[in-house]
Amino acid sequence: MGFPQLGLEGSGLATFITRCLIFSILLFHLFYSNKFKEYKLFIIDFDKKAIMKFLKIALPSSWQSASEVTAFSLLAIMVGWFGAVQMAAHQIAISVATATYMISLGLASAGSIYLGSKFGQNDPAILRFNGLLVVKIAFAYSFIAAILMALFHSWVPHLFTRETSVIIIASQLMLLAAAFQISDAVQAVGIGILRGVQDVRVPTLITTISYWIIGIPSGYFLASFCGLKAIGVWAGFVICLTISAIFLLRRFLKITKS
Repeated sequence: MGFPQLGLEGSGLATFITRCLIFSILLFHLFYSNKFKEYKLFIIDFDKKAIMKFLKIALPSSWQSASEVTAFSLLAIMVGWFGAVQMAAHQIAISVATATYMISLGLASAGSIYLGSKFGQNDPAILRFNGLLVVKIAFAYSFIAAILMALFHSWVPHLFTRETSVIIIASQLMLLAAAFQISDAVQAVGIGILRGVQDVRVPTLITTISYWIIGIPSGYFLASFCGLKAIGVWAGFVICLTISAIFLLRRFLKITKS
């Protein structure tokens, strides 16, 4: 369309423009929508106690996301050590896994909001029932996603590339992506429902240990010392996500025990 070919920089610029547009549209909506006028969002009125209460939840929650993103980014860098073919295969598999993860993330947000609305009732039984309901939905969805990934693991990479060497490795990584679908969904929802009941410190510790103390070292060991390369890194994904899911679910069951 007459624009110069900017390559990777163009992709980054497009992302930047998109983020700015999203921010502008949301700000416009908040400012002009009648739904929000009664809240007087743009009138500056600080409450130090309320701010501190928000920060006690927000800062650990932000670290949960940051630790996951940076851990996955570091593991992606490890894949890059083993060459362009391994990295290309990783990008294909992680793109598919990220797409399926978005549904789990939506369930986590919904669970967090809904349990937050029930938290004030001080009824552990209600919290436990609704929290486990979200977990069951996530489990059912991720089970279906895992089955589909396993069935079409050798076909999906053909949608991205025609390079045979990349397709072979990406097909293997797709099987590992299928293996962690359930644990990835459960740990995402686990973080969400625990956040809904304002429990963030212990989940932050669980995710930090799972990703940084277990996931990254195990991925590095399997990739470098066992010679598994990208497959070893992805095995690290499976290990850390599974451990995180188990302990987050145990944490929720513990604090909602009647």
